[in-house]
Amino acid sequence: MLLKVLTLNCWGVPVAVACKLRNERMNAIGDELSKGEYDIILCQEIWDKADYELLKTKISQSLKYSHYFYSGAIGSGLCLFSKLPILESFYHNFTLNGYAHKIHHGDWFGGKGLGMCRLKYNDIRINLYCTHLHAEYDMDDDEYAAHRVSQAFEMSQFIKLTSSPDNCDLVIVGGDFNVKPESLGFQIIQNNGQLLDSWITKKSTKSPGNGNTCDLPSNPFTGKKALKFDPEGKRIDYILYRCNKGTSITVEECNVTMGTIPDRKYPYTDHEGVAAIFKVEKTESSNGTEAIRANTIEGNVNTCLTAIEKGLKKASSDCTFYTILAVMSVFLLYIISSLEVPYGLGLVRGFVLVILTLTFGYAIWSRLILNKMEENGLINSQKDMENYLLLLQTEMKTS
Repeated sequence: MLLKVLTLNCWGVPVAVACKLRNERMNAIGDELSKGEYDIILCQEIWDKADYELLKTKISQSLKYSHYFYSGAIGSGLCLFSKLPILESFYHNFTLNGYAHKIHHGDWFGGKGLGMCRLKYNDIRINLYCTHLHAEYDMDDDEYAAHRVSQAFEMSQFIKLTSSPDNCDLVIVGGDFNVKPESLGFQIIQNNGQLLDSWITKKSTKSPGNGNTCDLPSNPFTGKKALKFDPEGKRIDYILYRCNKGTSITVEECNVTMGTIPDRKYPYTDHEGVAAIFKVEKTESSNGTEAIRANTIEGNVNTCLTAIEKGLKKASSDCTFYTILAVMSVFLLYIISSLEVPYGLGLVRGFVLVILTLTFGYAIWSRLILNKMEENGLINSQKDMENYLLLLQTEMKTS
C-alpha cells in the first residue's frame, strides 16, 4: 500500500500581536488539507480549540478520524487527522517543559509531550507518534538545552518501549522537533528510537535544497535574528519511520510543502510542512529496519549525560538565586515597614511593600516547588540514562 503522511507546524498562537493573520491562515490550511491528498496529517501549534474544530470541520469529509491531545493549561497544540480509524490513543507528558515564569515562551503552560495513536490498515498495525519539543529561543545562550535533551531521550525511550514487534508492524513519528539533524537531540531520537529519516532515505523529491522547513529567507514571517544564525533556514520538522520484522517500507517520495498560499502574498505558517509517501508491504522475507549499533547509541547517551550535568549546575545556581532573593525581600520588608515616612508617602510605601511581598512569594514558590521539580526531572533523566548505559555496555561485551 501507499501511505501519504504530512506534518505541519500551523503557528496557531492565539495572541494577535505574536501570531500574524492566524484566522486567515487557519482557513487556508483547512481548505488545502480538505483536498484529501494525505492519509495522515500531524499538526503542531493548534493551541486554540476553535482552530482545531475549524480544521476538523473542513477536513472531516476527506479524513473522517481525528484526535486532539489535551495537556497542560493551554493544551499541547498537537492533533492529527486520519483516513484510517484511530484504535487507541495516549499522551506522554515530558518531565521537563521549561520554566513557569517564562510566560512569554509558554512551553511550560502547554505541557509538551508525545502523542501516540494506534491505527490499522488491513493487517498492518501502525504506531503513530506526534510531538513538538521545547523551542530554542536564544541561539546565543540556550537555557533550555538540558530540557530539550531530556525530552529527546524520553521520547526515544517511549517510542522504543511501545513499538516492539508484538505491538506494531510500522512506526511513524512526525512533528516539530526544534533540533537540527546534526544536533544531539536529533541523534538520540533517531539512534535510540531506531528510526530512519524520510528526507534522507527518499527515492525522489520535488523540493530543491536541503529540506529546510523553518526560518526560511523566503518566508516573510522569519525574523532577522534567525537569518543571522541560519541564512538559508533550518531543518527541524521531520517524518521518521521504522518497520518491524515481516514488514517492508520504502520512502517513494519526500517533499517540503505548504509554502505560500495560492493567490496570497503570505504563507500558510512560519514553517513549511514535510510530506512523505511510503510504500508499505507485508513480507515474510523482511527482517525489519536494520538496528543501529550499540556503540553509536552509547556515545549519544554519554553526551546527553554531560548536557544533563550542565542543567543540574544551572538548577543549583538558580536555587541559590531564589534563596538570596527571598532573604533580601524579607529584609527589605522589615526595614521599609519599620521606617517613618513623611505624610503623603504612605501610599508609595504600601505599593513597595506589596511588590516585595509578591517577590518573596515568587522566590519561595520558585525555590521550593519549581526549582525542585526541575532538579528532580533532571536527576530522573540522569538515572534513566545511566541505567541504559549499563545495559548498552553489557550488550557490547556479550556481542
